Amino acid sequence: MDLKHRYLPVISLVVFLVFIMIMKIPLYSEVYSTITGKVIDEKTGKGVEGVEVTVFSEFSTRSIITNERGEFALYKVEHGELSIIFLPPPPYAKPLMSNIYEKCFLERGKNLFLEKKLKYGGCIEGRIYEVQWGFPIKADDVYHLEVERQVPPFCEIDKNGNFRIDQLPTGVCTMIVMVKGFGMREIKNVEIKENESTEVDIAFDLNSPTKITGKITCTDPGITFDNLMVNLRNEKLYTATYTDGDGNYIFNDILPGDYKVFITGINENEIEIEKQLNVFAKMITVFHEKPVIVNLTVDCGLDFTDF
Repeated sequence: MDLKHRYLPVISLVVFLVFIMIMKIPLYSEVYSTITGKVIDEKTGKGVEGVEVTVFSEFSTRSIITNERGEFALYKVEHGELSIIFLPPPPYAKPLMSNIYEKCFLERGKNLFLEKKLKYGGCIEGRIYEVQWGFPIKADDVYHLEVERQVPPFCEIDKNGNFRIDQLPTGVCTMIVMVKGFGMREIKNVEIKENESTEVDIAFDLNSPTKITGKITCTDPGITFDNLMVNLRNEKLYTATYTDGDGNYIFNDILPGDYKVFITGINENEIEIEKQLNVFAKMITVFHEKPVIVNLTVDCGLDFTDF
């Protein structure tokens, strides 16, 4: 066999691969799947238009809006584990963050049909204000608002302290509101009814004190902290108290806000660990009418030569 015929198969393979690259012809067939479905009203069984359906796969995110019959279709969807979110228009309830994703598995080359039933939701509305003077608490001062341990992304608070949370699932829930300078209020047994608005007014009192209690202990059970100075400080207050024979302390009549609890003093029998106590502190937040417990444990076996 001459040289030409010996290398003919190799030359043919190279020419074929170059042709494939130029024409961009895949060497194997990608197998995609299709997801179709329908979103319906749970009571009437009719399709719901305008529902945003979002499908998350490992490498992509696809979204579509249901048509007038409540139908949707997504083509060329990658197989594997999928997460799906259905966000309906009013008056249907939107899912809270804890159960916003619905999981499913799409097999390679197989299609999937989904049916989603929607329930009607309810609304919570009201006003956040200061109880003594009646002035509103604005949105900028409300740094946390949650319903049933979830932060609703669809809550509106205006300059007059009025708020409205739409499309909530029906049932009995707990609300928590935190306001700068006031602390926290917890409102229990708030009933959300289908297609109805529940009114909840939330009042904060600047002059509603609480207390801070705690105990100072040592890693060495033989050491107790009697008459140890415990300090409490924030932008408006700096005060101190002393521990009793068991290391317990208490601050009374403390208004809501952010505070620092720290130790600066030590009795004469334990002067050798004073430097550690000087750097020992805890940051806390005092909430509306809720007592706070702050326990501090000091490691009494450290070497303090570096302090």
